[in-house]
Amino acid sequence: MNVQNIILWRRFFSGLAYTAMQSVFFIYLMKHKGFDTVQIASAFSLLVFASQAFSLFAGSWGDRYGRTPVMMLGCLLDSLGYILLLTTNHYSLLLLATFCFGLGSTLFSTNARAFLLSNADDEYSSKTKAQGKFLKISSMASMVAPLVSIPFIHYQKAEWLIWCCCAIEVMMLLFMWQMMPRRKCDFRFAPFRFTQFKEVINKRFIFVHLLLFIPLGMSSAFYVIFPYIFTELLDRQELVPIAFFINNLIAVLLQSGFSRHINFGVVKLNYIAPLLIALLIVPWFYALEYLSEITAFLYLAIFALVGLFANTALANMLVKLDRGENQGLMFGLSKLILAVTTAGIMNILPYIFLV
Repeated sequence: MNVQNIILWRRFFSGLAYTAMQSVFFIYLMKHKGFDTVQIASAFSLLVFASQAFSLFAGSWGDRYGRTPVMMLGCLLDSLGYILLLTTNHYSLLLLATFCFGLGSTLFSTNARAFLLSNADDEYSSKTKAQGKFLKISSMASMVAPLVSIPFIHYQKAEWLIWCCCAIEVMMLLFMWQMMPRRKCDFRFAPFRFTQFKEVINKRFIFVHLLLFIPLGMSSAFYVIFPYIFTELLDRQELVPIAFFINNLIAVLLQSGFSRHINFGVVKLNYIAPLLIALLIVPWFYALEYLSEITAFLYLAIFALVGLFANTALANMLVKLDRGENQGLMFGLSKLILAVTTAGIMNILPYIFLV
């Protein structure tokens, strides 16, 4: 099995376990561990913070010390997070568990994308295909996970699901340890230099994030907007999982085609980005005016397509910006920028959409 497939298999099963775990995270910690809502919310916020705040360091560490050992450290931290989640009843260890989840996920994903980029053929099409596969596998895991969770939730066996997720993660750790070629462990103990930022940050890198941060931030709000539509506006809470499934299904079916055909520079994005923003905002008001299940799902399709387009455009643009070095720093810095801008979008969103 080649290295690309090893990384993609690990991404799929780990992403499936992680998403399934999140579906019962609150239920498990409240009913089985006795934590209150404030403690659970604080622990989950630490998970999100760690996955975003350490993205820059994750990329830099991969560039300096080798991507394989940093990815393996991420796998180890994810496994440790599940073990702590299952065995502890202490709040401090719960915080450690969620910190392990957040740091482990960003260590693996940031360096996995950089690894796929650096190990692809020199052709632009090969690099975009590798990035497209990573995004597609991520969406596939998110699509399958709710289906796996349904019987556990139905029979109120949240703890069993956490045990299954833990088993999957530990098996993936052993799988990675066994299958990853040792020759890929290229340690480079070079000191960090701030000039490395200059090698990554240029006008095109800045402009592409300025142009796409609004559609990317809004697409991240999918899991806020559509539960609001189906729960608060339509009073059809049972349609929320279906909406999530359709969103990920669209990504799985169309990701390969989008990765092959989206090939825009900054100049074209100057014209395309405002159209993407308009396609996200304008149909919202029509959906509200003619509110029904049909219009909600039509808006969902538009929303999913625009989000997929924006994410693929950014991924392919980062491929164009690749100079053969500091790929981890590039992906980490991009993720950190989007984390900050998405937080801003999410805070503004209630005043525009959720009214």
